[in-house]
Amino acid sequence: MAEEDEEKTTFITSQGIFCYSKMSFELKNVRATYQRLVDKAFQKQIGRNLEVYVDDLVIKSRTEQEVIRDIKETFKTLREINMKLNPKKCTFGMREGMFLRYKVNADGLKVCPDKVEVVLSLPSPKCLKDVQKLNGKLASLNIFLSKSAEKSLPFFKTLKKCTKKSDFQWTTEAKMAFKQMKTFIAKLPMLTAPKEKKLIIYLAAAKEAISAVLMTEKDGKQIPIYFVSRALQGTQINYIPMEKLILDLKNMTFIIDQEHQSRIDSSIFHVERPNDYPPDTPIEDKEELPDPWILFTDGEAKYEALIAGLRIAEQMGVKNLQANVDSRLMANQVNETYVAKDPGMIKYLEKVKNLASTFKEFSIKQKKRKKAKVVRRKARRYAVTNGVLYKKSFLGPWLDCAGPLEANYVLREIHEGSCSMHTSPWSVVEKALRSGYYWSIMHADARRLIRECNDYQAHRTMIKSSNGETPFLLTYGTEAVILVEIGMPTLRTAEVDMIKNDEALEINLDLLEEKREQAAIQEARSKVVMEKYYNARVRNTSFKPGDLVYRSNEASHEEDGGKLGPKWEGPYKVTEALEKGAYKLRDRNENVLPRTWNVCNLKKCYVHEM
Repeated sequence: MAEEDEEKTTFITSQGIFCYSKMSFELKNVRATYQRLVDKAFQKQIGRNLEVYVDDLVIKSRTEQEVIRDIKETFKTLREINMKLNPKKCTFGMREGMFLRYKVNADGLKVCPDKVEVVLSLPSPKCLKDVQKLNGKLASLNIFLSKSAEKSLPFFKTLKKCTKKSDFQWTTEAKMAFKQMKTFIAKLPMLTAPKEKKLIIYLAAAKEAISAVLMTEKDGKQIPIYFVSRALQGTQINYIPMEKLILDLKNMTFIIDQEHQSRIDSSIFHVERPNDYPPDTPIEDKEELPDPWILFTDGEAKYEALIAGLRIAEQMGVKNLQANVDSRLMANQVNETYVAKDPGMIKYLEKVKNLASTFKEFSIKQKKRKKAKVVRRKARRYAVTNGVLYKKSFLGPWLDCAGPLEANYVLREIHEGSCSMHTSPWSVVEKALRSGYYWSIMHADARRLIRECNDYQAHRTMIKSSNGETPFLLTYGTEAVILVEIGMPTLRTAEVDMIKNDEALEINLDLLEEKREQAAIQEARSKVVMEKYYNARVRNTSFKPGDLVYRSNEASHEEDGGKLGPKWEGPYKVTEALEKGAYKLRDRNENVLPRTWNVCNLKKCYVHEM
């Protein structure tokens, strides 16, 4: 440790005051500091004849002559940095050994038997914590397990549905998946190291997960190098199978570049299909119906807009379509709730039904005009030119609206490309906007990309921020400068660059729509949580005609008496139950009260027979 930092580690004992002269492993940041030290010290050997993780160091050699040479080179480096080894923990000349809890030998990598035995001996989870422990144990076996994300989906769904410990339910699907998982884990394959030859990648795409395996040929057999699998999120679930395979291939290629830091000159790619389908079966024939495409039309243009939208959807090859219109008459006529009488309307209706019959599933719904106004207001800032969607920018040029795959490529190229560097989410989004690209969740995608970036997260340099937004920011796109900073300037107001400040304000206006939508989503989630919390303690009260009830004297003012007067008066008989908790009452003289009374001002009257 640096001498000036030694006094910061002082501690008091019964024998006196002491401090650390070398970093202790009890300090929180010692692992990251130590890893940077060994990475720098052994940077010429790592990957060539040595692998090191914190205090675990393995020298790898092919022949006995190379063993002596590699050990000599390693000890020379150790002397240069004045690092000592524990002789009791050192072993030389091993053909097989443990490294990071994996069995390593000349043939490849094997899973630790203890890890397998722990999973096989696990009973069925009985609470939320048991499922979390199971997922943690499976995470260490993912590189040996084919399609691990797809096989673990029932466990993920169990965790997602379980917001409270009392909500835990171990479903039949999860039980079957747990039994099958044990069967697969009992037969995990051995992984081998890649050779200087062609590698093979097999891809597989399911509805909610994608998987891949990198393999090599050895003695006429294909041996896996490692497996990769991930669950799809958000709009990725709605991708067609070919788009999922492309995403899977990009993900696998990115991992290969990160792991090996080299390009594969030529590779053979195979698309894996189910065994019960012949090789010449198109992949589209086995897919399930995707989530419905949603078509929005303006009812003021009557049937013309709906027919035009149906034709576009037919040309795009859409199979499952849901049409949203703001005309109740049109929606009910297509659903045959209303009958079309006008001859011209009948022709339009027949044309719509003919087009609807070309889809496997078709439905039409009427949406409120208020929502249509919101869509029209947003649409003013968009335009389609030569089949490409553009968004008007406050910075000047029109922005190209990128799709999911294009957006992922833009972010990776800016953040990790050969001509860029690892920067914060704000810098990545700003550069994407200046380059002429836009999509509705730029900030969310940038944050997700940076959280998944190994280089950016290696030493925990991620900036943490609050999730809340102020009303001023949601209105104008930028936080307000308080009056104190104008009267008594701070560094940011005294040294402000007005040109850059104006550009930043314009960028904020471009991103304001995304911030508002994210705030609306968060607000809706909070309301659902509050509603669930409130309704858990609310007792449902209702009456039926003929029931006797008391009426609140505070609401009716039927009897005077002040603080000492009765709180309830009556009884009255319920004559009719209306909507939203409203009731009509009749007094003891069979007179109907002139107005309705809400359930909050009534309570049940119990009459005991003598």
